[in-house]
Amino acid sequence: MNEVNSRAAQLSPEGKSFLVKLVVAATPAINQMCDKVLATPGAADIAKPTIDELRGRLDALARS
Repeated sequence: MNEVNSRAAQLSPEGKSFLVKLVVAATPAINQMCDKVLATPGAADIAKPTIDELRGRLDALARS
């Protein structure tokens, strides 16, 4: 994600707009997968910090 953020900052306005559209379109599927992991007994405690960070980064990309 660090590299994606770094490269996103270098995109043209049109490129950024396209990236935002891709992120927005993919977010529901990603959230669904994350929710399944979080619903798995024993996995939520381990995965939650990483999933929270991923969701935050995707949200930031969607707003860029």
